Amino acid sequence: MRWSVLALASSAFALGGCQNALVGEWRTEDQVQCVGGLGDIEFTIDDNNLEGDGEACNVGFDVDAEDKGDKEYELDFRANDGSFESPNTDCELDDEQLECDFGVLFGRVNFEKRD
Repeated sequence: MRWSVLALASSAFALGGCQNALVGEWRTEDQVQCVGGLGDIEFTIDDNNLEGDGEACNVGFDVDAEDKGDKEYELDFRANDGSFESPNTDCELDDEQLECDFGVLFGRVNFEKRD
């Protein structure tokens, strides 16, 4: 009986899995330079497929992420209107903070987890 309970618990864990730490809502700690002034970047990673959407400087975008291991991620941002794209954005996760290097687009940006 004890083995069947352990097998059931193990199966439930395998099916449900652990939620990736990147899943959730993220927002810039400080505003970034946008055309015409300062603005925020906010995005949500919806599930363990590491896909989501958000808004940067009042422009909607889609985001896909890849877990590189060791708290490192690669995110691809694509504006819905085609005004910007930031593929292969290197990010590092530390507890509830995410630091991403957008290069010339926004520079280094720190995000806080909102949920």
